[in-house]
Order: sequence, then C-alpha cells, then structure tokens
Amino acid sequence: MRYFIIFFVLTLLACQPRYVSDVNGLMLPPETLNKQNEIAMEAKAYDFILGDWIRIDEKEGLTTYESWSKVHDLKYKGHSYTMQGDAIVWEEKTTLEIDAFKTQFVVKMDGQSKTTFLCKLTGEEAFECRNSKNDYPKLIKYWSEGDQLKAQISEGGPVVDFIFEKKRS
Repeated sequence: MRYFIIFFVLTLLACQPRYVSDVNGLMLPPETLNKQNEIAMEAKAYDFILGDWIRIDEKEGLTTYESWSKVHDLKYKGHSYTMQGDAIVWEEKTTLEIDAFKTQFVVKMDGQSKTTFLCKLTGEEAFECRNSKNDYPKLIKYWSEGDQLKAQISEGGPVVDFIFEKKRS
C-alpha cells in the first residue's frame, strides 16, 4: 500500500505542468513563453524601417520625410509628411503593431478615420500590408534595398513607388 501511495504521488507530480519565469518574473507554461519569444523575434524583423528617412524620388519643389521609432518591442510609430517650402502639404501618422494573432499597420491622416491593414513578412527585410476594403491603396509594401528604404502603394489606383535614404543629421 505504501508503494502505491508513493507511486500515486510521484505520478501526480510528474503530470503537473512545469512553469518557467519570463523576463518580468511571471511564471508561465513553456509553450506560452515560446510563443512570446516567437512574436518578439518576428517583431525584430520590422526593425529595418527604424530611423529618419528622406524621399529621394520626390517631385521638384516637394520634400517628403518619414520617421519610424520603436514604442516597445511589439509596436512601431511612424510619421510621414511632405513639405513645400515651409508648409506641410500632406501628413499621416502610422503605427505597426504585432501580437500573437496578427500584425496591423494603422494609418491616420488629419480629419479622417483610421485605416487598418493586415501585414505579413515577405522577406528578410520586407513586408506588405493589405486592406482589400480600402478604396486606395489596398496594398502597401516596404522593403530594404542596400542603404535605402523602399515603399510602394498600389491596387485601387496608380502604383506609386517611394525611395528613401537615411536623413543625415
């Protein structure tokens, strides 16, 4: 009988889920921690957009800037604007947010409601965001090519390419 009780207790202990501590000291099942690590690794894949950029293929008389910063590991904040002389003639604010279920690119222009695109990585330093219900654009792409950041908007209107270089301080 004693051996049966010892066997029963050991069996119960062996069946208990094992927990590990995350970076904040929270005790989590290993599969949750693994998922957090996967999400954080995916988020790092978007780091190539970070920095202050200036468009080098802009129309004469206009200057377009785009800046990206990291709010935290899973959220990026973008600000884009076009200047004509000293006046801002176009501006938008964007966020790129990653979670366990989706990556969203949210665009907000003054006086307009937010537009949300669902994103996916398409290469080592490339991603695309799609919203088939948006009038234009339905597709936004970003990728790195050498020292340049490239972007393209398309579907529902003309294809517009953007070529940016890092802004010098």
